Amino acid sequence: MKNSLGIKDRNFYINSLYLYLSHFADYGMGFIILPFIARMLGPIEIGRIGIAQTFGAFILLLIQFGFSLYAVREVARLRDDKIKSRNFISHIFGFKILLIPFILLISMLLFLFLPIYRDLTFYLCIVLVGSIAQGMIPNWYFEGIEEIKTLSIVKTVFRLCAIIFILILVKNEDDAWMVLFAYSLSSICQFFFLFLKMKRKIGSLKMTLAIPIKQIFKSSKFSFFISAIPTIYQNICLIILSYMVSPVLIGYYFASSKIYLGFNNLFSPLGQAFFPKLSNLEYIDSKLASKEIQKFLPIMFLLGTSFFTVLYFLSDKIVILLLGVEYIPSSNILRAFAFVLPLTAISHVIGRQWLMAKSKDSTYALIQTISSTTGISILLIFINQYKLIAVPFSLIAYEILSITLIAFFLLKQKHA
Repeated sequence: MKNSLGIKDRNFYINSLYLYLSHFADYGMGFIILPFIARMLGPIEIGRIGIAQTFGAFILLLIQFGFSLYAVREVARLRDDKIKSRNFISHIFGFKILLIPFILLISMLLFLFLPIYRDLTFYLCIVLVGSIAQGMIPNWYFEGIEEIKTLSIVKTVFRLCAIIFILILVKNEDDAWMVLFAYSLSSICQFFFLFLKMKRKIGSLKMTLAIPIKQIFKSSKFSFFISAIPTIYQNICLIILSYMVSPVLIGYYFASSKIYLGFNNLFSPLGQAFFPKLSNLEYIDSKLASKEIQKFLPIMFLLGTSFFTVLYFLSDKIVILLLGVEYIPSSNILRAFAFVLPLTAISHVIGRQWLMAKSKDSTYALIQTISSTTGISILLIFINQYKLIAVPFSLIAYEILSITLIAFFLLKQKHA
């Protein structure tokens, strides 16, 4: 059938490769300079950068408002209708612009009332600007129309410029702000380039105050919650750690989580290449979509198991290579994080892919809420006894519960 997804589809693998290039720009290049900045800045300054970047992830979450999922799905469905696509994209950008004043207000309140942020205002302001710019980048448009090549090349070029900037100018811990500045400037440049390229494809956007805010909010709110929950989870974990452990231990945590997240994010390119096709196929023939999911799951699980093997058995060597001997306490945390990866592979496929393609956004958001609440509770219970190791323990519980609840829902739907 022409509309079959086809895991053997050549375009699927080409798009996946370009998305891996895109993720290499975000995470692989970060790995390349991690030994440099870890040794140059030290654990305490690395921890401060980690706090700022976690705040940036929260701001990015707000400005994206779930569009990285919802908008990809809608663009994929509307891509053959230029007028509807342009109207949809105009509404998305108008909605994002309206969000900016609220984001600035929320940021100001966080600066004032959260002790963890009070001494990092300069860092946070740099990250705030960069995160807003990154959130405005129309990644979702290029993913929806499956023009991944443009997206990945643009991101790689500008991230490479940021890396060169850091390698040349960062000399000691006083230059730590330049790391954040380089990434923020890179995001601003990406936004302008890709926005103008998108505009040339679809024509001028009709920016109007008559934005169907209620309709957009209703359509994307659960996608927002799905994207928000993991980021909120990370921020809550970091806030809990800031009260319970020393700044040096926060530095160790951030360093190990940086490596873990680098592996974790390697799931995304395959998922991002798969999701637009799956959404389109689910819209046409849900039985065929179900068969393709069954083919995709073993691939992702094998990938997750491979990541587990590398991190668990080579954690000491990876930490010494990327961070230096000074960070060797991070290896035990990294080893614990390794157990999360095969579980994430499963939950990613049956949750973020299958439930979202079926438009079961509300169900998936509820499952994530229950699972994250359970995970945070486990962290609070075990943080005093196990310190940093309690974080991966809580993530393992989060993933196991997510998988169990999703599987229960899918089986119930199947027999309904």
